[in-house]
Amino acid sequence: MKKIICGILALILTASILTGCEKGNKAVSNEDESLFSPIEEISFPDVSYTEAKSGEIIFNGDSISYNGKSATVIGSVVTIKKGGDYIVKGTLYNGQIVIEADDTEKVILHLDGVYMNCDNGPAIYCKKADRLTINLVFGTENVLMDGTSYKLPSGADEPDACVFSKSDMTIKGSGNLKVIGNYKKGIKTKDDIKIIAGNITIKSRDDSIVGRDSVTISGSTLVIESGADGVKTTNDAAAEKGYCSVEGGTISIKCENDGFDIVNDFTMSGGDLTIVSGGGFDSDHSITDASRKGIKAQTAVMINGGTINLDSRDDAINSSDIVVIYDGTIETKTGDDGINAANQITIINGKITVYNSDEGLESKEIILTGGDIDITSSDNGINATGTEETDKETTLLTIEGGTIKINAEGDGLDVNGSIRQTGGDIIIFGPTKEDDGAIDYDGSYDISGGSIFALGSRAMALGVSQSSSQCSALINLQSSQAANSILSITDLNGNEILTITAKKAYQSVVISSNSLTVGKTYKVMVNDSEITNFTQSVINITEEK
Repeated sequence: MKKIICGILALILTASILTGCEKGNKAVSNEDESLFSPIEEISFPDVSYTEAKSGEIIFNGDSISYNGKSATVIGSVVTIKKGGDYIVKGTLYNGQIVIEADDTEKVILHLDGVYMNCDNGPAIYCKKADRLTINLVFGTENVLMDGTSYKLPSGADEPDACVFSKSDMTIKGSGNLKVIGNYKKGIKTKDDIKIIAGNITIKSRDDSIVGRDSVTISGSTLVIESGADGVKTTNDAAAEKGYCSVEGGTISIKCENDGFDIVNDFTMSGGDLTIVSGGGFDSDHSITDASRKGIKAQTAVMINGGTINLDSRDDAINSSDIVVIYDGTIETKTGDDGINAANQITIINGKITVYNSDEGLESKEIILTGGDIDITSSDNGINATGTEETDKETTLLTIEGGTIKINAEGDGLDVNGSIRQTGGDIIIFGPTKEDDGAIDYDGSYDISGGSIFALGSRAMALGVSQSSSQCSALINLQSSQAANSILSITDLNGNEILTITAKKAYQSVVISSNSLTVGKTYKVMVNDSEITNFTQSVINITEEK
């Protein structure tokens, strides 16, 4: 086996190698060694191909063989001039595939056991074509790698990826591909990139996948380890550009910055997605020089299926406009907010679990119409912030359905305007400190359907508003009740209205349910012992016990 070390410019090749893969002249000082050290060492197999067949590009270590009229070979650089299918095999110690076809022609590279390195440029460089397709042949292992420095024209900053295309790109097939971006990026296109299938691993010093106009992932097993963003789009000049769509596949991302950094919409309709960004939720919070979110989009994040597991230093899901969750399973651990949208969060269905957060959901307006939501937060569970000019009677939190569980050290519900609840079932384990409450709002809390059962501290406790049409009660207790105690509300005949095991100590209880009836008396039971009772004399009552 002949060992090739990424980026260590140790191979001395023939003088005929083209500029894109020429040996660089940049001196690396001792101070620069860590910066320019290779990400990984790869052992290439011995050269096993010695002759070319029609339509095949054969790598022979220090040279390339090709018989045909659609490509030219100079030294260890092959330049494809026409569209068509090209089989690529073998080992290339320091060389390059360049594509310069007509912009109406499609080029397909069938990687059939390829191990190649280019010291000073992209391993695959598509300068011109209608579309470049990389097909991974069944059962094959393929490795593409670049060096730690590129030889670029003065003032140029591209190409800057191990696989770089100025045209649309598609990756498909059932083989394996490993891309090592020692210089900066792993795979980058100036147009659209589609990843349809294949087992793909990308390790990059900078961003791993960049599609200027769009990124679409509809299949494949994709493993990313990135020194910056995992997946990124950059074209924010047109409304129909700069989007990302995840439609299937299994995706695992470990990145220093954002898992997905999308300048337009991020949509997900299927697949399994796992992201650890910025070292995870419990990493060093004093480092604030970069965004370290799980999924970030400038316009909208829309999730309509799939399984998502996010462990992020910053927000798990973040949008500069809206987040809409139609369906899917989402689990997050975050050092900031679970889901944050500048203008609106809408949850229609799905299972959402925020295991660790500063605030679980935060936006100007929040609409919950269904789903199963479970939030643990060190501050507010759900925070509808509004704006400085928000009318306190403006509805900013709407609850129409679903199951919502909140365990908050701050306010369980914190709304700078009003709350309207017509359905859904809410359970809140609120704060034990006296400067927050299980429920906090500036306007009104009108409930006409569903239920709420909120436990918390006494001093700042609020119940629902007198204008509500469904019975409710706020019971402030004389003494604090212990964590893990079993709290029940029953009628005088012992019929249970609601029972819960408290996750923390509490001294106030808010209950609203269609099981409560004006004129009836109810008992408050803790561990099967009655500690007080209340009479529902009117629709909404507050009692100090």
